[in-house]
Amino acid sequence: MVFLYSVHTDHAGHKYGWMSREYLQSIEEADQQIGIFFQKLRQEDLFNDTHFLFLTDHGGIGKGHGGRAQRK
Repeated sequence: MVFLYSVHTDHAGHKYGWMSREYLQSIEEADQQIGIFFQKLRQEDLFNDTHFLFLTDHGGIGKGHGGRAQRK
């Protein structure tokens, strides 16, 4: 069993705001790293015998953890 943890997207959300350009870019970067990891598993002939469970972090509003959206 391998546990991989990336806080990259969470930090981008808190720093730049949820759904900001930087936040979305951090998701793309995480996705690319997962692709590299999958490729390495394929090269070692481990991919087809491996099970994956992906969990996401919480969402957010503004730069916080979420809750009720502010009405204007």
